[in-house]
Amino acid sequence: MSELESISNACKNYYMELDIPQGVFPINHKLASLVANTKVNSVMEFGCNDGRNLKIIKSMRPYMLFAGIDINTKALAKAVAADFGVFAVGDEDSLKYVDTKSYGTIFTNSVLCHIPKINRIIKQFKRIARTSIILCETQEIKNKYYFAHNYKAYGFSKIHEMKSVSHPLGNGAMYEFWKMDS
Repeated sequence: MSELESISNACKNYYMELDIPQGVFPINHKLASLVANTKVNSVMEFGCNDGRNLKIIKSMRPYMLFAGIDINTKALAKAVAADFGVFAVGDEDSLKYVDTKSYGTIFTNSVLCHIPKINRIIKQFKRIARTSIILCETQEIKNKYYFAHNYKAYGFSKIHEMKSVSHPLGNGAMYEFWKMDS
């Protein structure tokens, strides 16, 4: 196993068990608003945790189809219990099982910045999304599992940025919002 694979596996193990603080924060509302405004009829969140972003989007656009993938089974159980979408336990390798052009928009919230290599993930996102891909990714946080990526090099345009306030895990962190039309 290479050093990068070892780091990637340690990172996955960490996030599989991490208890994400409950609550909805300004970052969640901004991301949900951007996704809801894409005017698609279906969305998939990669790294959906307990489904809080999807729930906010549902409050804005109740007739959309919702899906989410996450590695944290405990958090995902909460999304499944809410019974408003299709949720699956999985990681980046699970994306290959999602049908081509099956969701209008795919989005993330502070997920890719915790994955060392994202080339294959971005390629899968482009394959799966019919309309757009939206990323909300943390910048320069102090976390041993933080990996900086140049989203512009993948074809994304920065559409917004905001500083996190009152978020227990990312208070003071800068979040950047990126979009790519597919």
